[in-house]
Amino acid sequence: MARRSTKKKKATPRTARAEARREEEKKTTTARPDPAPDSAPSSAQIDPRRRALAYAAVAIGALLAFGRGLGYGPLDGWDDDRFLLDNPLVQEVSWANLVSILGETHFEAYQPVHLLSYWLDVPWLGLEGPGLHAVNLLLWVLAAIAALEASWALGLGFWGGVAATLLLALHPVQVEAVTWLTGRKDALALGFSALAILAHCRARRPFDAWRLASLLAFAAAGLSKTTTLPLPLVMIAADVWLRRRPLREALLAQAPALLLALGLGTVTYLNWRDAELIRARDLDLGAHFGLVGASLTHTLGVAVWPSTLSPLYPIDRGEGFGALMILTGPLLVVAAIAVGLRAKRPELLFVAAGFLALWLPVSNVVPLYFQWHDRYLSLPLWPLAIGVGLLVDRLRPQAGFVPLAAALALAAALAGRSAQYVGVWRDSVTLFGHAAATHPSSFYAWLNLGHARAARGQLASASAAYATAVDRASLVTGHAALFRVNALRDERDRGLSPSQADALAARFAGAVHDADTLRGLATELADAGYRRAVMLTLDYSFAVDPLPDETLERAALVQLQRGNEWLARYYVSRLTRTPIHPVLQHRYFLDEEQQAAPE
Repeated sequence: MARRSTKKKKATPRTARAEARREEEKKTTTARPDPAPDSAPSSAQIDPRRRALAYAAVAIGALLAFGRGLGYGPLDGWDDDRFLLDNPLVQEVSWANLVSILGETHFEAYQPVHLLSYWLDVPWLGLEGPGLHAVNLLLWVLAAIAALEASWALGLGFWGGVAATLLLALHPVQVEAVTWLTGRKDALALGFSALAILAHCRARRPFDAWRLASLLAFAAAGLSKTTTLPLPLVMIAADVWLRRRPLREALLAQAPALLLALGLGTVTYLNWRDAELIRARDLDLGAHFGLVGASLTHTLGVAVWPSTLSPLYPIDRGEGFGALMILTGPLLVVAAIAVGLRAKRPELLFVAAGFLALWLPVSNVVPLYFQWHDRYLSLPLWPLAIGVGLLVDRLRPQAGFVPLAAALALAAALAGRSAQYVGVWRDSVTLFGHAAATHPSSFYAWLNLGHARAARGQLASASAAYATAVDRASLVTGHAALFRVNALRDERDRGLSPSQADALAARFAGAVHDADTLRGLATELADAGYRRAVMLTLDYSFAVDPLPDETLERAALVQLQRGNEWLARYYVSRLTRTPIHPVLQHRYFLDEEQQAAPE
């Protein structure tokens, strides 16, 4: 019988590398902290009954927070008209519509998955609202459940994952994702992002089926909403700081997704630039940094204290922010990173890095036209919520259920605020009335309030809203809207038809700084029977080129001779002194006496 050789085999370079790899893995495993008592090495080991209980908590919480909006209709004038009411692509299932959705840019963006979701339900459910709102709520519940599973896969314990998901899913900034029909893109973005992370965590080899599934889910997220494009950076941060994977391995796993993000990001930038949604040329360097710092402060403030939520805010290009607004957010992030490094808390580094990565597209590093919206926090909120979940898991061994109870109480309070805020989204007049009330210096809040009132036929109150908008910012869109609604009032009150308000408003907008052209337009309007529009047009002409009192008196006398006493009174009202001509004096003082006389 042959004797076994006890001689050690000579190590080859390959076996030496394998040994080194095993030693490194052993060190990494040893360096990992012990899991919390209620956590499991794998989310698959969670008891099915506990899993079902967690799913039910998410679904019931979402129904209580957002269910109030199920009976609302679409918001005409706030993108629901563009995406749904006036968009034939989503109203009929046809090959031509599918090709257009998948092959073309629509509404300043290439987000075919978002449009495709309407193509699949609008033809069957109609445009009335309740059916589409139910689909939005269902998609949000499914997205939140996917986020729950992904949170567990990232290493959160059972209760930490539940707490993080409830904080994410029930936060008031998510009202737009659920209650606003066009906000569906946020629900799709969260759902596909969560599936991408979940598949990534289940992958065992660089290019196995799970890795491919993660890449496909990420592509779907990016084609739903482009703010998801930094997601590969979040997965790298999770691999390094939560799952303790080597950086090289994490980078290799995300290389295809990073290339895809670069391509889609380039397309997005070009679309935004062509649509003039980027305002870099309006800012100097100091204002640019100020805008980025203020954006970070605003976003963190809304995450912590969502008390003044609004679809629209005042636009400030950087000069109007104080030092507190500019510096608070950046200093908080720097402090979190410093504590994470000094105290060797990698989970804190993940929270900071994950939040910054998902916030980056709306950080105003590339300045956006609308500097911020509350819905921009929808996805960046997730790493912050995960941070709370990790804290719950960490404190539970010492403090029992107190940290969990605090997190659940906070989630309940946020859900209550969400239910309250949902009521603001019942219709356009209520929504923009809220925006104007909470942020009265916002030009676009007042402008959209004017649009909403005008669409309801509330022309006098629409005129007041437009006048306030013009007072907030002297933009041509506001001036043209104010003129149009006054022309519509003339047409309604004086029986003028067919309506020429739109065409006349376009002419007014093109001449708003040309006094002579405005006066010529005013003459045409007077001949056509308009009155309010005439006086508004003359107001603008006098603002550009005031007329002396003598000229105004002559104009008043001419209008009296033509039988236009209303226009003569207007000219007299523009005088800086008492009229000299006896006829005008008589009429002028008679008006004064009539105004002073008791009723």
